[in-house]
Amino acid sequence: MIREWNTKLLKLMQNSAHPQSAPNPAGKGTESSDVGLKFVMIFMGILLASAIVIHLILGLQFRHYLHTHGQADQEAQERQVLPAVAQSRQLWPEPHLQISPTTDLEHFRDRENIELQSYGWVDKKAGIVRIPIDRAMDLLLQKGLPVRTSTNAAQTGGSNLQLIQDRRGEYVPPQGGNQ
Repeated sequence: MIREWNTKLLKLMQNSAHPQSAPNPAGKGTESSDVGLKFVMIFMGILLASAIVIHLILGLQFRHYLHTHGQADQEAQERQVLPAVAQSRQLWPEPHLQISPTTDLEHFRDRENIELQSYGWVDKKAGIVRIPIDRAMDLLLQKGLPVRTSTNAAQTGGSNLQLIQDRRGEYVPPQGGNQ
């Protein structure tokens, strides 16, 4: 009985679809060859020729417009500009270019060093002076930095916003709190 079933099953399998390992009949579903080089080269040639023609046409058109309309535009502008304005355009100064950046930087640093190492007024009306850095460090060593004492140890400064408002004279302390 099993043999009968096996033979029937084999007959059914032979009549069923082709197995996957079998070659596809008549080569259906695949390309027979690559893209033809002849057609690609013809297309590239047409593309190159059209690009050259377009550039030539645009160049000729530009020259035509420059020749015919350029002179007319310049004449119209000259007629519209007042003589004084036209003269001032000719007398306009040339740009001041930095000829030697290294010497300019050296001069700048020399001026800054002289300012940092000499006495002078920052704001004469307010009585603010400038002193040399070495002298400021000596004064700081003599007097020392401000130190918190036991009387002001718990106090802290205001926030950045409060300090900015204080500087502008806008700050109003909040009611009912110790700030």
